[in-house]
Amino acid sequence: VAGVLVGIAYGRGRGRPVFKQTGNTVVTASPKEHITVQHSGNDVPRVTRTRIAFWNAGRKTLEGSSIVADFPIQFRFKGDNTKILSITTLQKSDEANNFNAATNADHSSVRINFNYLDHRQGGLIEVLHTSDRWGALVSGKVKGLPQGAREIKSPSTLSQIMLFVLLQGAFI
Repeated sequence: VAGVLVGIAYGRGRGRPVFKQTGNTVVTASPKEHITVQHSGNDVPRVTRTRIAFWNAGRKTLEGSSIVADFPIQFRFKGDNTKILSITTLQKSDEANNFNAATNADHSSVRINFNYLDHRQGGLIEVLHTSDRWGALVSGKVKGLPQGAREIKSPSTLSQIMLFVLLQGAFI
C-alpha cells in the first residue's frame, strides 16, 4: 500500500504529456460515381480530419527542452501513402508556451512543439490528411518519462474538463 501511495505521489509531481483525439472522414473520392477530391489542386483519395488535444496532466512544468531531439513527439497516421494536407492550431492555453505543430519533410507525420507546458496547459490542433482512419499513433521520448505521451482512452472528469476547455474555443 505504501509503495502505491509513493508511486502516485511521485507520478503526480512530474510533467505528464497526454492527448485525446477524435476525427472523421470528410469526403472520399468515388470514380464509380464520378466524384473526385482535390486539395490545393492535387487529386487525393479522401480528406480525413483528426483533432488532437495535447496537454500536460502532471503537476510540474513540462519543458520543451525535455523532449529528446532525435525522438520528438509526433503523430503518424496509418497507411502507406498517407499524406498530411494541412495542420491548424485551433486553440492554445497560453501564447507564451509557443505551442504549435508542424509536418515533417515528407508530410507523413505531425510534430508537436512547445517551449513549456504548465499543469493543464496545452493546445488543440486539426490535421487534414489522406488516411482512411482518423486515429494516429504517437511516438517520441521525454526525458524522465519512459512512457512518453499517453493517450487518454477513457478520460477522467478532470481530463474531460481540460478537453472541453481546449475544444470550446475551437468552435466559436
